[in-house]
Amino acid sequence: MISQLIAVDGAIGKKPKVWIKVEPSVNPECDWAGYSHTDNCNFLIETINAINSNPLTSPGIMTTANIWKAFFGSTCDSIGTTPGTFLQYAIYGTDGKVLSARTFDDFIPFGGWTVPSSNVYTKKVGGNVAIPALCGNPALHAYVDMIWGPKE
Repeated sequence: MISQLIAVDGAIGKKPKVWIKVEPSVNPECDWAGYSHTDNCNFLIETINAINSNPLTSPGIMTTANIWKAFFGSTCDSIGTTPGTFLQYAIYGTDGKVLSARTFDDFIPFGGWTVPSSNVYTKKVGGNVAIPALCGNPALHAYVDMIWGPKE
């Protein structure tokens, strides 16, 4: 799959990003909340280093400021200053709806990032795409994030 993305993005002159999604998980063994800020930061740094070891890819982090603070505290605030590490953020209301717009006006710096790469401005369950139940479980839904960012 990665080689296919590299081929497609390379054909249009882009260096593909490998996105790391930092959010709560329904699986306790995979949930960032089950580990210390230091353990989470070390894992993230190892993952970013592995992505950076491939000259054809660059790392990106998908998260919110509140989730970042909950899982990393201030232990990982240098991540956003790592050259070539992109940030895609979202701001959610208490009802789970996306509050971000097609602008960075609502961005508040965190994790060392002073400027994000993109944001999620809406989230749709399934969208217009026929998405099968995830992991054979019809209760799990697939989401289509609508992303905004300045043209590269």
